[in-house]
Amino acid sequence: MTNRQLSAKQFLISHTIIFIAGLAFLGGMHLILNDGKLPCCQKNPAQTKWALQGPVTTLPVSFNLEINNPDDDIVIFENTISVSGKTAPNSTVIISVNDNGTGLQANNKGEFSKVIDLTGGLNTLTITAFDPSGNSKTEVRTIYYSEEKL
Repeated sequence: MTNRQLSAKQFLISHTIIFIAGLAFLGGMHLILNDGKLPCCQKNPAQTKWALQGPVTTLPVSFNLEINNPDDDIVIFENTISVSGKTAPNSTVIISVNDNGTGLQANNKGEFSKVIDLTGGLNTLTITAFDPSGNSKTEVRTIYYSEEKL
């Protein structure tokens, strides 16, 4: 291996190239992160729309899951119960009772309803909704079915 030294001219040229490349990188990141909103690009905003809209991990604010029936921690004396609620329109809803599940589709208003069979004793209902984009929300209800009427 030879020990080679750079001249002052070569040193300045190499560092100038590195500096310009760094500025170009930072300028490109600024353009991407600020949605292409540079003063020179405001003549036609439709051309400056970037695909990057935000982190993928955030759930949409409009996606929700509300369970109207049943309430949590209740005792019932019937072997069936109606599970109903509301979520995003056309979402897929999966209702499982003690690891035995069934699926249904919410209507175009997001409403859903299903009659579920229960087993004697403690029943854990897990209701999960998936919107068309693949986001999900889950609610859990605990129901105790007593076969003996008081």
